[in-house]
Amino acid sequence: MEFLGFTLDVATLTTSALSIAAKVMLALLIFIVGRWLAKKAVAVAHRLMLRSRLDETVASFLGRLIYGVLLVVVVLAALSKVGVQTTSVVAILGGAAVAIGLSLKDQLSNFAAGIMIITFRPFVRGDYVQISSHTGTVTEITLLNTHLTTINNHDIIIPNSDITTSAVINYTSLPNRRVDITIG
Repeated sequence: MEFLGFTLDVATLTTSALSIAAKVMLALLIFIVGRWLAKKAVAVAHRLMLRSRLDETVASFLGRLIYGVLLVVVVLAALSKVGVQTTSVVAILGGAAVAIGLSLKDQLSNFAAGIMIITFRPFVRGDYVQISSHTGTVTEITLLNTHLTTINNHDIIIPNSDITTSAVINYTSLPNRRVDITIG
């Protein structure tokens, strides 16, 4: 058969089409099974983290991070099965990760500090603390910032990186407190 000046062999085209279809189906199977296995692995890891008394916020974040990494591995495996050169994809992902890391360096430092606060627990929700010049009751600890409510009912939002680089006085961590009263 001739098409636009080229000789086409129907048998070769059929064989090539079947080969490509088989590779695509195998890649889809790898992706579906890999995604299912990644979800199961994350569920097991999440259960183990909670059983080891890791904070729920950190456990869910680490679970999502593990899932993301496993999903990238699954996608790369599926793409390589189709015939895509994955070395260039990995290089592009590496460059994108560096660019994102540089653009979000302040947020990433707040995030790392948030993980440290949640893990080491210098204070918990409900504690009365003094952080730098701010004093109040801790109402919420997130991965990026901490919320304090003052005696005047003001909400103070402090970035977690500021908390890890300054002194923190936790007034409620010990059961007894000494009060100095000067009587004239």
